Amino acid sequence: MNKLAAPSRQSVFSRPEAVLGSLSAGAAASLLAAVGDISLILDNDGVVLDIAVAQGELAPFGFGDWIGTPWIDSVTPESRPKITTMLADAAAVNGEPRWRQVTHPAPGGEVPVRYLVTALGDEGKFIAIGRDMRAAAAVQQRLLRTRQRLERDHIRLRQAEMRHRWL
Repeated sequence: MNKLAAPSRQSVFSRPEAVLGSLSAGAAASLLAAVGDISLILDNDGVVLDIAVAQGELAPFGFGDWIGTPWIDSVTPESRPKITTMLADAAAVNGEPRWRQVTHPAPGGEVPVRYLVTALGDEGKFIAIGRDMRAAAAVQQRLLRTRQRLERDHIRLRQAEMRHRWL
């Protein structure tokens, strides 16, 4: 009887060379472009070498104009330390990739994107896979407005109760 091994907490394939074989550059590019809304290929200095934007809604924000520019220049000043940290973690031998949210300034408002950066082999290049967080940010804003409205209603209710007691 063939029993399956219990799932581990391993975050990478255990035998990628054996099961993936020689994955072509075209297949790898298609895969990387499909897993994120935005996928960036970066050099060792964090300069954008190539970009794939999978979501048509993001095209008007000018992400394609980043090719040849440092990735860090495409984000707000508050997000720059996160870019530096992600690139340093990806370059570290034992660096564990982490998702981090950064904000890109754009002509119609800011675009929050959650990125994961990992090294691309031994060539000193990196892949940054990004997911558009505008929908989540909109939900968070609605939640915040609702919470503020509830707090205002609670204050009004307490004031009305105090006036009632006073009368």
